[in-house]
Amino acid sequence: MDSWLAELRWAAGLFEGEGSVATQRCLVAVGMTDKDSVDRFHAAVGFGHSGVQEKRPPYKRLYLWRAESYEHTQALAALLWWGLGIRRRAQFAQILNKAKLAPVRASLRTVCPNGHKYDRTLQRRTGPKAGAINRYCSLCANQHRKKYGRYDGLVSDD
Repeated sequence: MDSWLAELRWAAGLFEGEGSVATQRCLVAVGMTDKDSVDRFHAAVGFGHSGVQEKRPPYKRLYLWRAESYEHTQALAALLWWGLGIRRRAQFAQILNKAKLAPVRASLRTVCPNGHKYDRTLQRRTGPKAGAINRYCSLCANQHRKKYGRYDGLVSDD
């Protein structure tokens, strides 16, 4: 237990000096030329992704740890909060409050703008790939077709 707390103390110090919090989206990162420090940080927090960014000479390779979700940003803030300075705490508070107030992404919505519940019988996916997130409701599409003369008789199971 004490060694884990010591690792978190070390990780908080490293993040305070070398970490970054993107204020436009939920992205936290640590980047440096010291691979073993990045790997140790990754092991201490237990989530995120590590990688390397190759640079042209005379620059050294940049080793990166990053996490790109609201949940991971929130978890990192909770783990390291007590070891962070005022500026880092303010950055975490800003990004977490902004993300909390952001609208739900289209791919995660459960109802269409008119209140019809999305389910397998009432959704279609559009776009170049079958997995595109541009969903629309079949009921709303049928109403649109009726109104503008291209009704194909699709009905829902409701």
